[in-house]
Amino acid sequence: MVELGTVLSFIQAFGIIVGVAYYIMNIRISQRNQELSLKALEQSAKAQELSLKTQQQNLETRQAQLFMQIFLVNQSKELAEPWTKLISMDLSNPKELAERGWVKGEPKMMELMQLCAVIGTHYDGIGLYVRKGFIDIDMVKELLMGDYIMMWEKLKPLMYEIRKVSPFSVDNFEWLYERLKSMQTNPSSTG
Repeated sequence: MVELGTVLSFIQAFGIIVGVAYYIMNIRISQRNQELSLKALEQSAKAQELSLKTQQQNLETRQAQLFMQIFLVNQSKELAEPWTKLISMDLSNPKELAERGWVKGEPKMMELMQLCAVIGTHYDGIGLYVRKGFIDIDMVKELLMGDYIMMWEKLKPLMYEIRKVSPFSVDNFEWLYERLKSMQTNPSSTG
């Protein structure tokens, strides 16, 4: 017959084998869960990366659309006429022009001030958009730099007179002019 000690030893050994098997099974399940969690994290990271790329593409598209709207306004008759008039005007005595426009209110000088306001506001807006990062300075450089620099250099003395009355007038216009001018003199530099 089988002795009681042998049966107890057999039961004890069987219990250890079952415990080890249960432990190994839990380790394998844990490893499988970790692998699944890691795959889920990798997929989540890929999804986030794709989302960031999509957001960047959307941002670039919106910047291009905004710039094209500005470019179209820049080429419009409403802006081309004031631009052409200002370029052809004699602005050699800005102090006198400003005084005649504001103080005396001469109609011809008031027209000059209105032209300056139209052009100055337009170019100041472009400068603000670049300064705030809404449009890339390289886009402005590629399509508007010549006109932009020419207009600031034409209006600069008059704008400084205007700033005596309105200190922050067209400061973004001048800010962008300075950057474009440095890009013009040093073509390898960017904004």
